[in-house]
Amino acid sequence: MKIDIIIGLFALLISCLSLYVSLYYNKKDHERRRKQATIEYFEEMTSKLYDSQAKFNTKFNQLDIDIAELDSDTELLKDATEILAAFERLSVGVNTKIFDLDILDRMAGSYLVVMYNRFAPYIAKVRTDASRVNSYQEFEYIVDCIKKKRRIINERGKI
Repeated sequence: MKIDIIIGLFALLISCLSLYVSLYYNKKDHERRRKQATIEYFEEMTSKLYDSQAKFNTKFNQLDIDIAELDSDTELLKDATEILAAFERLSVGVNTKIFDLDILDRMAGSYLVVMYNRFAPYIAKVRTDASRVNSYQEFEYIVDCIKKKRRIINERGKI
C-alpha cells in the first residue's frame, strides 16, 4: 500500500512538471510569434506606404507637414490620412498586446517618433474638430512610450 502512494506521488510530480514545461514553452512560443508578427506587419505596412511617403519626402524634403498645402492638395491629404491610419492600426496592435513594443522600438522607434513629430501639426488640426478629438491617440501613446523608454535608458548611469 505504501508503494502505491509513492508511485502515485511520483506520477503526480511528473505530471506537474510536464504541465509546467508545457506552459513555459507555450508562453515562449507565443512571445516569439508576437515578435515575428510585429516584424512582418511593420514590413508589410511600410512597403505598402512607400509611394505615399515618397510623395511627402519629395514635397516637404523631410520637413514638417505644411497644413496649408495639405488643405489645397486632396491627393496629398488622402496620402496623409492613409499613412496616419496605418500607424494608428499598428499602434492599436501594440497597445492591445498583439504586437510587441520592444521589437517595434528596436526596429523602428526613431522612425515612429520622427513620423509623429512630422505629422504633429496636422494631427493637432484634425483634433480641433469636436468629432475627432481622439484621433491618432494610439499612435501618440506609442510614441510617448518609446520616448519615455529611451529617456530612461539614456539616463542610466548618470549621477
